[in-house]
Amino acid sequence: MKIRNKLTAITLLLLIFTVGCVTLGTGKINLSEDLVINQYDTIRNIVIEEAANNGFPTLRTEVKPLAINKWSGKLYFAVKTSQGWDNLTVKIKKVDDHFVVDMTGAATKANPKGAIEAIKTRLGQL
Repeated sequence: MKIRNKLTAITLLLLIFTVGCVTLGTGKINLSEDLVINQYDTIRNIVIEEAANNGFPTLRTEVKPLAINKWSGKLYFAVKTSQGWDNLTVKIKKVDDHFVVDMTGAATKANPKGAIEAIKTRLGQL
């Protein structure tokens, strides 16, 4: 029984250490329907630029929000590091008469919090 308790304690410490090394980030912003539909390319460029500035240099996947996919879009960034994969996901979804841009990210080397804050700031200025 003592060995089991020691293993449990060691596992818990490793989990705490690992979680402590991962930077998490989340954020949301509301944008007008007109803005998203008419200036999507500008929004996309802002997201890509700020993601790159914060350690996510490559857009891996994009789904443009269109009527055919129920106005639901996504920009996904991932970068491989020595500790694993870092990711940043920006989802765009129509809700009533506006769009919600929902951002989440987790990283060991890149900076999802910085990317999310920079994206929110620049999109808020549109």
